[in-house]
Amino acid sequence: MFIKKFNHRHQLTEPLFFFFDIISIALSLSLSIIIYGISFSTPYFSAAIIAIICYTLISKATHINQIEPGRVIQQHTELILFSSCLTFALLLLFAYLTKTTATYSRVTVTLWFFLMPSTLLFWRFIACQVLLKFAKNHTRLNLKKVAILGANKVGNEVAKSISNDMSLGCQIIGFYDDRKKTKGRTEETIDIPILGTFHDAIISAKENKIDIIYITLPFEAEKRITVLLNKLRDSTVAVHIIPNFFGYNIAHARWHDIGDYQALSLHDTPFYGVGSLLKRLEDISPASIILLLISIPMLIIAISIKLSSHGPIIFKQKRYGINGEELIIYKFRSMKVCDDGAIIKQAQKNDNRVTKLGAFLRKTSLDELPQFFNVLNGSMSIVGPRPHAVAHNEEYRKLINSYMLRHLVKPGITGWAQINGYRGETKYLEQMAKRIEYDLYYIRNWSLIWDFKIIFLPVFKGFINKNAY
Repeated sequence: MFIKKFNHRHQLTEPLFFFFDIISIALSLSLSIIIYGISFSTPYFSAAIIAIICYTLISKATHINQIEPGRVIQQHTELILFSSCLTFALLLLFAYLTKTTATYSRVTVTLWFFLMPSTLLFWRFIACQVLLKFAKNHTRLNLKKVAILGANKVGNEVAKSISNDMSLGCQIIGFYDDRKKTKGRTEETIDIPILGTFHDAIISAKENKIDIIYITLPFEAEKRITVLLNKLRDSTVAVHIIPNFFGYNIAHARWHDIGDYQALSLHDTPFYGVGSLLKRLEDISPASIILLLISIPMLIIAISIKLSSHGPIIFKQKRYGINGEELIIYKFRSMKVCDDGAIIKQAQKNDNRVTKLGAFLRKTSLDELPQFFNVLNGSMSIVGPRPHAVAHNEEYRKLINSYMLRHLVKPGITGWAQINGYRGETKYLEQMAKRIEYDLYYIRNWSLIWDFKIIFLPVFKGFINKNAY
């Protein structure tokens, strides 16, 4: 009975998570003190108490320790990093106001700043793995019961996503659909049973046999959706609507208020509010450090270009930036020509326009280094869809559906498409279409953690690309 209660409702999960959070905060401070070799005094004990109170209140407000359907580990990570940073900001403010900053060792506090979120993330990862294993081994007791209203393609995809991700803590019990008068299965629903009609779903919801309902009806079924929502108000079931646009590509859809009405943004940037600030900080800080580190190599490359061929060191070209606005990008010149007209031929294998030094620079992506200046001036990001020449934009926007949606965000020095091998020459239309597919996937699913993953992946995969000529 205890296991069933714990597994089905998570009544003990949240307090347990809070307990381990407290242990992590205290442990990380203790480790910082031990590493630096100082004694654990009263001021540090007070700092630990204040940090625990602040972090607990912040995490309570941000619902870090609630396991919710649809919340992935990336979202947990971002919330933990945000809560940790805010906790330390409050600690520093408190120390400043009480004039006790000199009491604490700067090295110890710095170590604590890095160790605390690391410890919190480490134990959270372990806890998620344990819960996932437990859920897989106890399928009959499996968490919240989910029903899907709409036995269609979208409903089937939602069901598969939930079934394949046990960490969501949900169990699909079946479909309900008025079009399927008889119980059973269809080709659309594969192995998931159809339990009855919408009326049957409402009865089951009122009898507390369902915890969560996903409505996957098309938007033209507005009247049926309205009727269902009105009837489901007489139950405690959580209701979610999956916008069914028959596979239409929605770039980072979100709801926002306009007076007394709510609007669904279908094509929008993921960088708004805190996200916009985080993205800009992510760009400025690494770009500044990287430019300092690569200043000598850039100088050597610049001298080599000047000595090896005639022409400017820096190649400037018009590209489309955010919202389709033109920008000038900077690259080390790698060709004998500087094309920037209405027709631009992409670099090909053994292209005679590419200099010997330029071939090496393009292979190793060193020709892109000056674009960190674009990042600092705000016209580009470190991570984002690669900007294409204006001529190529005008060509491909007519050939590839949703092509221009990649300009909802700033272009990047590198991106998800490039990490997956889609850079350099796009000899066939399918190659460019695939690149756009990866770009739009990045825009729809952006997260700070994902950006860092994209930045560091080349370290493990290598900077040399066989498709860059």
